[in-house]
Amino acid sequence: MADFETFQLGVHQAAEEAAKDSLKVVQDATSNISRVANTAAENIERVFGRETERVRDLQDSITRVDGRLNSLVENVNDRMDEFNDRIARMTTHLAEAIELIGKVNRKRRFWFFRRG
Repeated sequence: MADFETFQLGVHQAAEEAAKDSLKVVQDATSNISRVANTAAENIERVFGRETERVRDLQDSITRVDGRLNSLVENVNDRMDEFNDRIARMTTHLAEAIELIGKVNRKRRFWFFRRG
C-alpha cells in the first residue's frame, strides 16, 4: 500500500507539473497570438490610412476635374450663345439686304418700263 501511495503521489505531482507546463504553454500561446493580432491591427490601420489618403487625393482630383469641366461647359455655352446672336444678326442683315435688293430690282424694272 505504501508503494501505491508513493505511486499515487508521483502521478499527482506529475499531473501538477503537466498542468503548470500546460498553463505556461497556453499563456505563452495567448501572448504570442495577442502580439501577432496587435501587429496585424497596426499594419491594417497603416494600410487603411494610406488608402484613405489615396481616396482623398483621388476625390480632390475628381473635384478639380469636375470644376474645370463645369467651367469649360459654361465657356462653350457662352460662346454658343454669342455664335447664335451673331447668326441671328447676320440673318437679320441678310433679310434686310434681300429686301433692299428686291426694292432696287422693282425700281429698275419700273424705270426701264418708263424709259422705253
